[in-house]
Amino acid sequence: MLRHQIKIAFRNFIRYKSFALINMFGLSFGLVTFILISLYIQYEFSWDKFNINYDRVYRLQPIAHMADGDEHWTQIGYPVGAALKDKYPEIEQSVVTRPVWGEYLSTSEKLTFHEDEGQYVEQSFFDVFTTEFIEGTPENALTEPYSIVLTESLRNKYFGDDLALGKFIKVNNSYELKVTGVIKDFPKNSSFESDYLSPIKLIELNDDRKLEDQWENFSFFTYFLLDEFADYKVVDKKIENFLIDSERYKEFSTKYSLWLNPLSSNHLLSDPSQRGLLIIVYLYAGIAVFALMIACINFMNLTTAYSVSRAKEIGIKKVVGSSRIALARQFIFESLLVTFISVHIAFVLAEFSLPFFNRIVSRNLSIEYINNWPFIAFIFAIAIVTGIIAGSYPAFYLSKFRPSQALKSASISSSKSPLRRVLVTFQFVISSILILSTLVMYKQFSFMKNKELGFNKEFLLNSFIGPEKKESSRKLELIKDRLSQIPEVKNVTVSQTIPFKGSQGTNVSWEDALPDERINARYNFIGYDYCETLGISFVEGRNFSREIPSDLEEACIINETAVKAFGWEHPIGKKVNFWDKNYEVVGVVRDFHPFSVFEKIPPFVFRLDSENIDEGIQHTIKISGGSDGLKVREEINAVYKSFFPNTLFDFQFMGDDVDDTTMVIYNGIVKTFLFFSMITILIAAVGMFGLVAFTTKSRTKEIGIRKVHGASSSQIFVLLAKEFVLLITIAIILSWPTGIAFKSIDPAAYKAETSVWEYAMTGMLVLLITFTTILYHTRKASKQNPSEALRYE
Repeated sequence: MLRHQIKIAFRNFIRYKSFALINMFGLSFGLVTFILISLYIQYEFSWDKFNINYDRVYRLQPIAHMADGDEHWTQIGYPVGAALKDKYPEIEQSVVTRPVWGEYLSTSEKLTFHEDEGQYVEQSFFDVFTTEFIEGTPENALTEPYSIVLTESLRNKYFGDDLALGKFIKVNNSYELKVTGVIKDFPKNSSFESDYLSPIKLIELNDDRKLEDQWENFSFFTYFLLDEFADYKVVDKKIENFLIDSERYKEFSTKYSLWLNPLSSNHLLSDPSQRGLLIIVYLYAGIAVFALMIACINFMNLTTAYSVSRAKEIGIKKVVGSSRIALARQFIFESLLVTFISVHIAFVLAEFSLPFFNRIVSRNLSIEYINNWPFIAFIFAIAIVTGIIAGSYPAFYLSKFRPSQALKSASISSSKSPLRRVLVTFQFVISSILILSTLVMYKQFSFMKNKELGFNKEFLLNSFIGPEKKESSRKLELIKDRLSQIPEVKNVTVSQTIPFKGSQGTNVSWEDALPDERINARYNFIGYDYCETLGISFVEGRNFSREIPSDLEEACIINETAVKAFGWEHPIGKKVNFWDKNYEVVGVVRDFHPFSVFEKIPPFVFRLDSENIDEGIQHTIKISGGSDGLKVREEINAVYKSFFPNTLFDFQFMGDDVDDTTMVIYNGIVKTFLFFSMITILIAAVGMFGLVAFTTKSRTKEIGIRKVHGASSSQIFVLLAKEFVLLITIAIILSWPTGIAFKSIDPAAYKAETSVWEYAMTGMLVLLITFTTILYHTRKASKQNPSEALRYE
């Protein structure tokens, strides 16, 4: 039986070669899209699951109840985790971490590098998270106060192939840490992008306060390992009001709730109110499903359409006693055989496409056939289901006809089949949606890339200069005098933070606010020339002035968003309560982006810095355009080296990578949509090609008669096109609401304005594809000899 079905299937494939190839490659392209995007989605949902106990690990996160709404934070005070562990037995272990925020490591003058990816952690880190030790043991890894655990790549960077255990590495040219362990690099899908781990108690080196007293310092990440029998939802409910009821927080005007975020959700959903990355993953999934659906629709359309060619085969089989089930089985078998061949072609194409796809999504994905066998099995299962669904309708549709009807080829497969009309319309609705979505996203990407930042990032050099204690305090004016001898240097300033490279937040109140009414605002301590150096403009009031000594202790500057949040019409002279002290607003600056343009501009408060250069602070220098940047940078570094001979630093240009991470992600989305939209449109075009070919073939006799009566090529074109143009026009109109819906789910805080041309462009592209396909077949049909057409059938 199987041999007989295979023989018939291959005979039909050879007889209808063009139909078979169109079906196979249509399905292959759909499956390639599905394979690549499924691989990406699997990766995004696999973050942190390499940890053995990932399903028992949760991050403790606070919800700040502000006057302008609730805010979900990821960080909390250091002592909170230990207090909760002591109170609730369901918490088996807790660990507190905090990023190092960058420092210089060195084993020699030559081997000195600035390392951005370090973490301060507690010893219990190794009990909660899975690490593989190459040197040392987890039990003794960070028990010594001045110790460090390196990843394998960092060990090789500083010590080569030598063992690092017991050796020392210098930090910021000031103190040494003993290497007490070397671990395998963290996987790429790990939330801990760390090259080394240090004891969290090292934070106290540059801090006068003990960590156990830092309840209000929300800069620490806290993770819990729950008991294997604990219900995390029950624990989540128990801890919800812990901070509200705590004596430590009763004096705080802002109230904080707590909740547990599963480790597996930390990557995609660290903030339930910000679902940007999760939405992106779902958009990718939508493309994959759409591509597969179009491929299935093509298969059903073409198989049903070409049924007329097999009418006599069906009639003869029925006459000799073949049952409807047997016929349906034959057609489903052929469908599955096409799918089976297609899925193998798809995997070959996926291997070739993967390097390009990896560049688009900024990932390093690979297809692992053995280690990731569940994924391979899933793709084959999808292919089998696709084959059954795609072949089931044609199978039962073809097998239902009476022998007399089939032998006469009587309207078995009308070109005006209602189902086919619906499927063709739906197919081009999907294509139109993808084209429109791509155009909308590209416009949004261009809008964000070119959006006014509110400050001038060009020709800015920046470096953090660490603390270097001197007997007497040194002021910025000393360095400014030396730098003034470099003609290209225009301005010099200091600040605690600079845009896109970290920011700090605190709860503030304001004049006219209700009791206990507070919002979270970002803040920065800046030098007198900060706004001028960065090109931040004023809309009201003045800048900090050296002529007004009281500015240092009594004045502040706010941004436009803060003015709106406070509900002020005339902000100058009003008071902002910052750290339980009132500061007078002397100026209002135009809104600027302190971090990603992807996010909403927050309320911002500036206070004046003392400009003491020995306390550890960001230095920013503006140089003139057109100057030799490398030469000027060397001269600036030389000046600073004379002031800070024992401190490691390096001035770098802010440049075009200010918002690199977010823009790379968004650019990847745009390219992905463009790439897969083209594939999906190609699948639809291939289907349209086959369908128009069938329509032309089924109307060969009609076309011949019309040509005999003098019909021109343009009239034949109109004859073939009018049926499809109506369907595609309906499809384009149905896709238009997607543009509005797409903008609403776009996670960007600021949206580009919609214009008519996006919708018009979508319609023109789809119609162009259709007309091009029909034109090809029209030219082919018009060149055919009418006598041959009239002898058809």
